[in-house]
Order: sequence, then C-alpha cells, then structure tokens
Amino acid sequence: NTKYTVTVGKLPDAIWSQVATDTTKLREFKMVVNAADNMPYIAYTLNSAETTERKMGVLKYNGTEFSSVGTKTFSEGRSENPGLAFDSEGNPFVVFADYTNSNPYAEGSTTSSASVMSYNGSSWSYVGGASGKGVTDVRITYNDIIVKDDGNPMIFCFNNNAGALLRRELNISDYNGSAWT
Repeated sequence: NTKYTVTVGKLPDAIWSQVATDTTKLREFKMVVNAADNMPYIAYTLNSAETTERKMGVLKYNGTEFSSVGTKTFSEGRSENPGLAFDSEGNPFVVFADYTNSNPYAEGSTTSSASVMSYNGSSWSYVGGASGKGVTDVRITYNDIIVKDDGNPMIFCFNNNAGALLRRELNISDYNGSAWT
C-alpha cells in the first residue's frame, strides 16, 4: 500500500494572451489541430456582402501568424458549412456545401450538394476529379469529414432535401480511391 496526499485548491485565474491576428473576414469556420504538425488550421467561408465571393478557404497557424493554405479562397463558387480533416501525412481535406448552380430550388438541382477538396502541397483539387464536386445527390447541411487509415475521405452530412434519402436523414459518402459511393 502506498499513501498519497491530495491537496484540493482553487487554481489561479487563467491568463489569456493573444497569439496572432488575421484580417480575413470569416462567415463560418471550423478549427482543427493537424496531428502531423500540432498546428491549428481553420477552414472557413469568406464573409462578403457579395454572395458569389463567399468561397472556401483554409488558414494555418505557423507558430507566429496565420497564412493561407494555397490561395486565399479556392472553391469555384459560394460555400457553406465547412468541414476539415487531415490524412496521416498532414494534408488537409475539406467538405462544404457547394453553391455553383445558380438556382438551388430548381427541380433536380444539386446546388449546395457536398463537394470535397484536398491540398497536395501546391494546389487544391476535387477529390475524385470532377466527381468530387457535388458528391451528394441533394442539398446538404451540417457537414463533417474524416480521412480513413487508407488516406481516403468519408463525409457525413444531413440531407436538406428528399432524394435517395429522406430530408434530414444522415448521408454518408465514402471515397474508395477512384469513386464516391
């Protein structure tokens, strides 16, 4: 048997300090720490009065300041509900509601369907090529993404319109290295 002495007390008040600032105006964002470098990244939708400029972007904190990962914004059109994950090498993957179609309420429209992009160290591209744009068959919301051990992403989102699944049902889409299911 070992005797332990435990002292219970009140911790001193936390002292917060600012580590960095950035002038990028964010409309929506998600922050995730990249396990490969232990640095926070922020996936965001740019805040703009012009809806066509509300595009997807990613910032990385490098220990002293935030900088854009690739270009400041990289989606073709308006984005919403960003999600962010990393593969085992630390490459970022994003999912977002993609508004590249001008009429989201037209019959059969997949505007604001989920799109997935990854960064390869120099540029962003759709995962699965053109098939990575508009992965889901309907409008979606509340996105999230993981990257599996094999390096391929899987996305989770709620249907925002009836399609193959009913409205508000969970839509899970999996990429196998060549196609989305």
